[in-house]
Amino acid sequence: RLSRSTREAAIAWVAHDQKVLRFNAYFEEEVGEPQSSQKRVRKLVLCFFLEDGSIQINEPRETNSGIVQGQFLKRMRVARGAHG
Repeated sequence: RLSRSTREAAIAWVAHDQKVLRFNAYFEEEVGEPQSSQKRVRKLVLCFFLEDGSIQINEPRETNSGIVQGQFLKRMRVARGAHG
């Protein structure tokens, strides 16, 4: 027999199965020498999987961009910071 907390976790897991929150994000990266003020904006797609609380970050590929793109962070559970 399962404990109440285990049953509730299993029910929540089934309820959130295959549900994903998807966020578009970006970060700025300096290009060239440190003295130049040129920056490159890199777009990301962050996926939060409700079933297990894991995240995945991908960078959509852009043709002829000259930088490595693709999977930025494999799907995994990430520990929260000190304030979260």
